[in-house]
Amino acid sequence: MSLTSKKSETAMLEQWQTALTNAQAQPEIKTQIAKYGYDAEKLSEGQALYDQAIQIWQHNKQEDRETRDAYQVFSKHYEELQDLYGEHRNKAKAKFRDQPVILAKLQVVSAKPTAYHNLIQQIEQFYATLNEAVNQDIKNQLLTYNMTAEELTQAQQLIQQTKSARAEYAREEGESQDATKQKDTALGTLEDWMRDFYSMASIALQSHPQLLEAVGLFRRS
Repeated sequence: MSLTSKKSETAMLEQWQTALTNAQAQPEIKTQIAKYGYDAEKLSEGQALYDQAIQIWQHNKQEDRETRDAYQVFSKHYEELQDLYGEHRNKAKAKFRDQPVILAKLQVVSAKPTAYHNLIQQIEQFYATLNEAVNQDIKNQLLTYNMTAEELTQAQQLIQQTKSARAEYAREEGESQDATKQKDTALGTLEDWMRDFYSMASIALQSHPQLLEAVGLFRRS
């Protein structure tokens, strides 16, 4: 039997649970496999590996959910910020289209970067420039161009919310990756044990097709 498999982790864990449960609960299976060294102590070893693996597997799933949730929060703030900045950027480019010095100061000359860190830096610089006392006239001109002080305040808040959400997402992603490594290690250890178990069971129970099926082995007809 190959465990490499095409089966999902959930299906494989369910199969292993069934095998271990039946091996420990059914007297005839216990009798036959004990002849090959799989007594109560040996089966307890496998059960302990399974219990540890399922706990780590569930923890990994929880970390994955938390990572997805954190990304959704980050994505929401980031999209709102990009939309607002996009509007303000376009208004600034239109308002100062014949004033390259101001366009350069606001960093709206070249195309918007696509990478998060580059774009957030450009956005921060845009609003920081408008808030500098020396640039009050630039800000005042934009406020007469269908832009409000409330929107500028909102942009500053969105910048902080986006940066905080991004940091939280990065933290959750790191924890999820670590949990995945732990899960892979635990499942690998359990799979090695189950490989040995199935190799033994295919011999110990070869004369008992129904018992083979009880531990997840099916004889070809």
